[in-house]
Formats: sequence, structure tokens, C-alpha cells
Amino acid sequence: MGTVILAGWWRRFGAYVVDALVVGVPAFIVGLIVGSFSLVASTDVSGQRTNGNGALVAVVLTAVVLNIGYPFLFLRYRGQTLGMMAFGIRTIDRVNGGPLTMPQTWRRVLTFFFLVLFWGEIATIVNFTTAGTTTPTGGVLFDLLSAAALVTTALWPLNNPVNQTLQDKAANTIVIRTN
Repeated sequence: MGTVILAGWWRRFGAYVVDALVVGVPAFIVGLIVGSFSLVASTDVSGQRTNGNGALVAVVLTAVVLNIGYPFLFLRYRGQTLGMMAFGIRTIDRVNGGPLTMPQTWRRVLTFFFLVLFWGEIATIVNFTTAGTTTPTGGVLFDLLSAAALVTTALWPLNNPVNQTLQDKAANTIVIRTN
């Protein structure tokens, strides 16, 4: 495999921030578009604003497709997302140093999705269904769970000999510097 230099925590963090923007901005725009067409609001019998199921499905489905599709396609075919390209890092197979296999890519992407992003999507559903109420506590709790999972996997490399996150461990991958 040769000598590789493992990617440091700050490079990985910077790449994640860029990727979060790459996925988050289009998802936010879809949410605005759906809201502007008044697909999200109706009034129930008590006069409270409620959100339509069509809007909920559109927003959640868009977020899920972007959060799974974007990293899967880039990691599978390039070994790096746009954020990773910007910060000069790449994901490789830990054992042979080669590109990710299809199963590795799925394990890495789905581990991150179900560990971190899934709870945010549950929060979105709870917040949609409780719009107009004073305290959507369920949504806040799921958002906190998502944040705790994100912090856990983000800090994991700091105490790991090969700087692996939880999704790296699940897929048996490492992230290396390309420059």
C-alpha cells in the first residue's frame, strides 16, 4: 500500500462542514419552495396551523435522498466528497489501501445516516406534525439525540490510533491526506 498520511481532525471537520452545506442548502431551498406553494399549511378544527402530509413527505424524502445519495455516489466513485476534495482528503479501504467497495460504501454512508441524520429526520416529522403548538418537545429531544451522536462520531478519531470515526469503523475504512 505504501506510506499514507492520515487525515487530521480539523481537515475532516472542515470537509464535513462543506458537505453539510452542499446537502443542507438544497434541502433548505426545497423546504422554502414547498412552503411557498402553501402545501405545508392548513387549519385544523381548532384553528391551529397544521402541516400537510405532502409537504412532510417532500421535505423528508429530499433530505434523505440528499443525505444518502450525495456521499454514496461521491465516495463510491471518487473516494471523496466535495468537502473532502476541498480539504485534500480521501477515504480508502483500511486493509488494502484501495478504493471503497460497494458494501463498504453502503456501510459507511448508512452508519452515519442512522447514527446521526435519522434522528434529525424524526425531529423534522415531529416538528411538522406539531406545528402551531407551543413546545414541540419531541422534536427537540430528537434533535439533541442527533447532535449527541454527531459529537460522538466527530470526536471518536481523537482517541483512535488511525483517526477513525464510527462510520469508518463500521466500513473498515480510513481517511488519508491527498496533499
